[in-house]
This record gives sequence, C-alpha cells and structure tokens, in this order.
Amino acid sequence: MPSNLSEIKSVGLIANRLLSSVTGPEFMNAIASRGWKEGTGTHFFRELRKDGATRGITTLAQLEREIARGHSTHDRDGSTAIS
Repeated sequence: MPSNLSEIKSVGLIANRLLSSVTGPEFMNAIASRGWKEGTGTHFFRELRKDGATRGITTLAQLEREIARGHSTHDRDGSTAIS
C-alpha cells in the first residue's frame, strides 16, 4: 500500500473515465485498491464531481496528477482544496 498520496496511481479504464460517469461504488473500489480511504459517506467524491471541473479535474488520473503536484488552495467555504 502506498504511504504517500503522491505514490497513488490508478490503472485501467477508470483512470481516464470522466468522473461524472463513474459511480460511487466504482470510485470507492478504485481508491481503496490504491490505499485511500473515505468514511462511510462519499462526501469527497460528491464534492469532486461537483467542483472538480472548475479546477481542471475531470478524471481520476487528473486528480492524481494534481495531488502529486502538491498544491492546495482555500475552497469557497475556506476549507483546503487542491488547485
């Protein structure tokens, strides 16, 4: 299991599918197989689908590239967001 978010890489077709076409269970399975965990809800995924395109993130592969870059900003509500 990767110990660092920047080491996480998705493989297969899901990496380049639009997040809008990926179901919650597919996303959760993909991130779990790469060492990520999310709580019982899918808040992160829901917000990513809603706001990711405004930050240039429309696929899981793009999300991973942004995490690897290591940049973050404050989101509209003041929380930390990848930019």
